[in-house]
Amino acid sequence: MGTERPFDLYSWIQRLSETDWIQEIYIFGSRRYPSNTSFGSDIDLLIVPNRDVSLPALRSLIDERYVDAFLLMTNSTAVSTANETAIPVSTASIREELDAVLLWRRNEGWVAGDEHRLLYVISDRSPSPTFPWQAASPILLLCALQKEFEAIVNRLGTGTLKSVGALPPQYVTYIRRNGDNKRLAVVALIGVASVNAGIATTRLLDYWQKADLAVLLGITAGLRKTGLKLKLGDLLVPTHTVDVESGKKTPKGHQPAGAIIPLATDLLNAVSTWPNTKRWMERWPVPGKDKRLPQVRTDCALACSASVIGYEKLAQKYRRMHRKTGGVEMEGLGVATACQDKCRLLIVKSISDWAGVGKNDRYHQYCMQSCADFVVSMLEEGLF
Repeated sequence: MGTERPFDLYSWIQRLSETDWIQEIYIFGSRRYPSNTSFGSDIDLLIVPNRDVSLPALRSLIDERYVDAFLLMTNSTAVSTANETAIPVSTASIREELDAVLLWRRNEGWVAGDEHRLLYVISDRSPSPTFPWQAASPILLLCALQKEFEAIVNRLGTGTLKSVGALPPQYVTYIRRNGDNKRLAVVALIGVASVNAGIATTRLLDYWQKADLAVLLGITAGLRKTGLKLKLGDLLVPTHTVDVESGKKTPKGHQPAGAIIPLATDLLNAVSTWPNTKRWMERWPVPGKDKRLPQVRTDCALACSASVIGYEKLAQKYRRMHRKTGGVEMEGLGVATACQDKCRLLIVKSISDWAGVGKNDRYHQYCMQSCADFVVSMLEEGLF
């Protein structure tokens, strides 16, 4: 029995619709119902042309074997590209005769809403997709804590909570960008600590094989006494994630030998030059009497530790490995290692407390919500 895999029908149809003779695309049959869980069923599509077209012309475009595309002919017959099965259907009553749902129409684009955008099929029935756009290619939004997960889900709105085998819990939705142009997004709860996060991210990238962007977001502990002059509520968008755990223990203390992994430069540049940063800041004044605005810092690094740090002297030592270390978190190294050579990675963490004595959760909710809004706002504008 094969395992299920995602098929991004929306993106596939967007590419198919570049053909100028396609006027409308409908879905019918068992997969017309979003609640259908028979992932082995064909995806029956009716293609309505705006001029006479031959069946081989449509067949040459169908490169996903789960799709059985029917071409509506001039004699009120629809013929399958898969096996040339013919079914009677008239242009004027497609919906009634086939119980069909209109997915796409020329000059209108996708008209079916969200429920048919992402379907699931069985992996071993169909070979790996031929082209990058055939499979679902989402943005992965990665969170360590349940409350971080809830903050990003609430910001995104309508979607589907999904559980697949050994994969971490996922919330699947679409981010609306310009007009009807939507980008598939998957929010995943990857767990706390670098090892857990790295394993979970690796599994997600194996499943969503065409993912080209991951964002690790949430809260972090900040470092005091740095030249960065950080404050609670500030967002850290680091240039590097720094391994502060690995190394050698000697009588003279810990001799670090950990990795310093750079993050995607193009993503950092996009964040640092985002023209609406000030508008975002004004929406999110930091709780307190002075209503101070949060700052977005792209001139820093984040240390990755295996433990929560409640000892400021130890936290300050982490700056020896990277002088611009602005905070300490627990997942960046594992996620960055998993993403290397597979997927671009951006890390966005909001300073919710300090790495030292007296840690508390007073700013946690604000920081999680503001960080989620920052990331989604940029995605909605198509920044990445």
